[in-house]
Amino acid sequence: MKYSRELYPEHPRALDYDRVRGPIHGYPGGGGYAGDVYDIAYAKAMLQAALVLEKAW
Repeated sequence: MKYSRELYPEHPRALDYDRVRGPIHGYPGGGGYAGDVYDIAYAKAMLQAALVLEKAW
C-alpha cells in the first residue's frame, strides 16, 4: 500500500547544518532545508512502520 498524500513538516527541527546557513521559516529556532528533509524522512519511516504493523494484524 502506498501513501499518496503530502507530508509537510510544520515545525522543522533546527540542525547544525541549517544554523550555519540561517533559518528559512521565519520563526526563532526554526529549521531549514536539512531539518525539513530529516522530518519528512522520519515521518515516512514511521508511516511505513505503521502500515507494516497494520498489515500484520
